[in-house]
Amino acid sequence: MKRNFKRIKSSEYLIWFAGKLAWPELVGAEASEARRIIESENPNVRVVYIRCDAPRTLDLRCDRVWLDIVIGCGGVARVCRIPVVG
Repeated sequence: MKRNFKRIKSSEYLIWFAGKLAWPELVGAEASEARRIIESENPNVRVVYIRCDAPRTLDLRCDRVWLDIVIGCGGVARVCRIPVVG
């Protein structure tokens, strides 16, 4: 199986990411559906839910996708920012 890797320069480190890196089409989608799509399109990552206004760690990880969510009317969590690997 051929794997496509993307090379990203981050300050003094050279980092290689495998698979899809961003999902702009998921902004506004329900969080649970977005998680399913992300994990099916890139099995190398795990999704971490976080509120849009919450602080987060600044470490860069190639196996994590921050899923920024906002809780709307009826308690439905929706994606409020583009989910990206990091």
